[in-house]
Amino acid sequence: MTRGQAGGARPATLRLLNWYTGCIFRAAARDAEALRAFLEVMGLVRRPVSLLRPRIVARALAGGLR
Repeated sequence: MTRGQAGGARPATLRLLNWYTGCIFRAAARDAEALRAFLEVMGLVRRPVSLLRPRIVARALAGGLR
């Protein structure tokens, strides 16, 4: 193992978080509200948990499942 890398499988929660982040990215490319929510988090205007609001989750899932 090289230095600085963890071994073993990634936890399920991390896999879920990575998947959801991808959904947010894809939704933000097509949806203005999802883009605004994402940029507010990236600009430290809102907390990351704001991306879990039901309206944003619905948009992320709709955009991410395409």
